[in-house]
Amino acid sequence: MGHRIDVALMVKLSIPDAEVIVTDKDESWVRSRKTKRVRAVADDVMYPSLPIYQGASLIYSLHPPLEIIPAMQALARNVSADLLVVPVADEREALHQDNWESVVVDGRVVAWKMKVTS
Repeated sequence: MGHRIDVALMVKLSIPDAEVIVTDKDESWVRSRKTKRVRAVADDVMYPSLPIYQGASLIYSLHPPLEIIPAMQALARNVSADLLVVPVADEREALHQDNWESVVVDGRVVAWKMKVTS
């Protein structure tokens, strides 16, 4: 979600069989970011169009505003997808809750994953 098409392209290159979709509510940004490998779709996570996300196994966001994280959590639950969030460094404490677990790489917390409950 958001303005990091470069990360989506790296995901696609790393996992060629994956369908990678980026979303942003800014339609002009979406139109300017169309690529052959990654599909860009205009959508507002606060009022998501669920068919876009159906079948997703992962929803991720880099540096999202804290106020949209609850909407992303609800969306992930609705489509049974994992949610990965890389918060702005000074907002990490907001994700120290029971339903989140840290993602650690080389001894450093780099992201937070919403725990999936069965």
